[in-house]
Amino acid sequence: MILQLEQISKSFGGRTLFSNVTLRLEAYDHLALVGPNGAGKTTMLRIITGQEDADSGRIVLAKDARIGYLEQ
Repeated sequence: MILQLEQISKSFGGRTLFSNVTLRLEAYDHLALVGPNGAGKTTMLRIITGQEDADSGRIVLAKDARIGYLEQ
């Protein structure tokens, strides 16, 4: 396991971007975040990289894993 998201939720005001997101990435897995503008893709990446906090849930990162993120 490289990265695991457990029950991640995020809302802004009264708008829920995503709730109870759970996923597990293993070595050599590939992941694409696809959706319309405002769907929460960048917010999810910021939560994964620690730049922003989720409202609930937790992120588990493998001991030797590093996350790289290049902003638009």
